[in-house]
Amino acid sequence: MGALLVIWLLAFGTLWVAFRINKWCRAQARWWRVLPRGLLVFFTLLTMFAVTETVFRYFLDITDSGIQSRIARRWVDRHVRHNPKGFRDRTHALEPLPNRFRVAILGDSMVFGIGTDDPEDRFANRLEKSMTEASGVTTEVIKMALPGWSTRQQLEYFRENGVRYKPDLVILAYFINDIQGIDPSEPQFEFRRHWLTDFFTTHFYSLDFFDCQYSPARIKATHELDAWFRIVFKNEKVLALHGQDLAKIQEISQAQDSQFVAVILPVPALMADGQERNSINATFRRLMEEHNIPYLDLWEKLKDYPHERMRVSAWDRHYSLEGNRIVADAIHECLESKGLFPKRAQTESE
Repeated sequence: MGALLVIWLLAFGTLWVAFRINKWCRAQARWWRVLPRGLLVFFTLLTMFAVTETVFRYFLDITDSGIQSRIARRWVDRHVRHNPKGFRDRTHALEPLPNRFRVAILGDSMVFGIGTDDPEDRFANRLEKSMTEASGVTTEVIKMALPGWSTRQQLEYFRENGVRYKPDLVILAYFINDIQGIDPSEPQFEFRRHWLTDFFTTHFYSLDFFDCQYSPARIKATHELDAWFRIVFKNEKVLALHGQDLAKIQEISQAQDSQFVAVILPVPALMADGQERNSINATFRRLMEEHNIPYLDLWEKLKDYPHERMRVSAWDRHYSLEGNRIVADAIHECLESKGLFPKRAQTESE
């Protein structure tokens, strides 16, 4: 607040000085006459920055993919509420209630719902409602998901805690970056700002946001990580270890008499590139098939959908409201076609 007030005071102080010296400069040498104009230009630029900072500081409510900027972290503070287990979900009893169909969804930030203000708009919550309405059986969907979780982390949680909820159906919401945490050559990044950059980004929301999105170091890191993903999906050793983690989740589910299915979630940023999409998706399918893992391929199902409308914004790759809706509808349709829906309750007359 103090820094923004200084900018506004400086802007209008510059304007006042420009008008005060304007008359005096007219009687001086010609080169003096550019001074008021220069001050007015400085005032205009300073005012534009002050307006931008005001909007970012008080009005914008947006996210970025990695929740790196202060404005994105503020979004989390405003919209995210955790249950006692640390998930963005209501509290669920360990023992399922009678006459209910319990679904556990394992995932990362796509299930968590980064960028979705109301958790009821997430595809997992939409799926809970649509399954209840379509089957006539109350469906309870437990969201076991945190931003940044890999398949290995999901496995560890499900093995130690998630299985205790005794779900009837386990859905693994599989995203492209879930393979992280296995390959020792995976790039690691630690961003350190220059002291001057750190000073300005600490005091101004707008500069912090643009630094998080467009600084050369972060752009380079993004490109390096993208390149690593393209390489790691060709590393048979890493794929084998990753497939074993997927198979273990299925094994644990089946040991508890739970049905299991992996849902391959589409990546909006890659949907426009047909060749790359098909190559990565083929790897996903092969990975599932080699380990006998039942899966639902949403990449293929939604490949013709406009990818720009599926994501929150140019800065956030997570699903928008429309993206959550179409993903929920696609999962619903696939589950029903695979016979993974709860059996419709019979009426007394039946």
